[in-house]
Amino acid sequence: MTARRISWTTPTPRNADALSPLEKAILATEVLATYVRACWLLSRRDLPTALTRLRGDGVPAPAPAYPFTALRLSHAVTRILSALPMDARCLVRSLVLTAVLARRGIESTLVIGVRPDDEFAAHAWVEANGRRMLPDEGYARLHTL
Repeated sequence: MTARRISWTTPTPRNADALSPLEKAILATEVLATYVRACWLLSRRDLPTALTRLRGDGVPAPAPAYPFTALRLSHAVTRILSALPMDARCLVRSLVLTAVLARRGIESTLVIGVRPDDEFAAHAWVEANGRRMLPDEGYARLHTL
């Protein structure tokens, strides 16, 4: 039987795009704080005003040291908010994602759509870099912000 040597001094290679547990915790905290702020603003302001305040003054904060793409942030926001026992429907999720993207200098558009079926249904999603960041689920575009 051959003994297997383990080197404790050689670090294991880390994917350059992978987040450390601390970076994941920081992102989750940012998403949750933005969620609370979005819900608070929606309860006190109209949608365009809430969106403007969540996006900030248009001057993005310095980007974090770790790389993000709009699509990766979209997946992160969706995963974090879907774990909440509270209501995180498409409009709030879209507002949170828009704010998180804006902090990183990524321009996005909030889209409100409707489904032209027998029953009226509305949906909100985010588009950035010409791609849908949150699914539109077959809804027709009604208004963009």
